[in-house]
Amino acid sequence: MREPDGGIMSELSDARGEGTDPRREIALLEAEIEDLAVRAEAARKLSLAAKAVVAAGGVLLVATLAGLLGRSPLGLVVGLAALLGGIAFGGSNRRTRDDLAAAVAAKERRRAELIDGLGLRTLP
Repeated sequence: MREPDGGIMSELSDARGEGTDPRREIALLEAEIEDLAVRAEAARKLSLAAKAVVAAGGVLLVATLAGLLGRSPLGLVVGLAALLGGIAFGGSNRRTRDDLAAAVAAKERRRAELIDGLGLRTLP
């Protein structure tokens, strides 16, 4: 997967060629892991926002049905839309978070393999 703009993935693809310095590949993997962690944090925040929208939609729906906000069909429509939209967005976002977590785990395994392959010794 090469990025046309010469991004991290492009550098990593180049680094995996013959005679590659493992230290360079480790550095690139660490940069990718950091980027994925930032994206996972953004997905976590969006997940919280989706939960808040679901809660607000539910409260609006119940309040409208109970007559606390009048008997407007607009309240029912907005409440239902928020409830269903929040559920759909939360599910989609969960999949994104799971994909990011799997990518981080794979890159961390590769980094560990490279570090083990360096043959470093523990100092007393």
